[in-house]
Amino acid sequence: MNLRQWAQDSPTLAALSVGLAAALLLEGALLVQLGKVRALAVRHQPRLVEMERIAGKVQALRGPAGSGGLKFLAPNSRFNAEAVDRVAREQKVVERIASTSVKVEKHTDQTREQVVSLSMKGVATTQLVNFLRAVEALDPAVRTRLLVITLNSEKSSMLDAKAEISAYESAAAPTE
Repeated sequence: MNLRQWAQDSPTLAALSVGLAAALLLEGALLVQLGKVRALAVRHQPRLVEMERIAGKVQALRGPAGSGGLKFLAPNSRFNAEAVDRVAREQKVVERIASTSVKVEKHTDQTREQVVSLSMKGVATTQLVNFLRAVEALDPAVRTRLLVITLNSEKSSMLDAKAEISAYESAAAPTE
């Protein structure tokens, strides 16, 4: 009896055999892919550890969670994109800034939040930390609201960062 005759005599068993063979091939392909993913995870583990270390430093600089309440900009404070740009020049990272945007968010409690969003490319860890500290030193109300750090694709010792720096203004403060 050849394979063709067997398949005609037992079509259900033949279909199950073909399905089993296909499942085994799929499992083999998945195991190969799993091996590649594991190798990639091992390769990126040091980067993840470094990013977690940086996040810990940032959290330590911010202080304990819930410390202090909402702070407003001082009436004579000038927090805006120009102030952030001035700090970037002083910290010698202005050439690392790829883009900047500004928006004012109005909240239901009649406060306004001035938000400067920026992205940086190829910046050293210490440069980034020093820059953010200097920006936050502009006024006690200025804070880094969002910080997303990735390793630079061209030079793994450098970072790419996206940050949102913000400060609340009281409802009585004039907008720029």
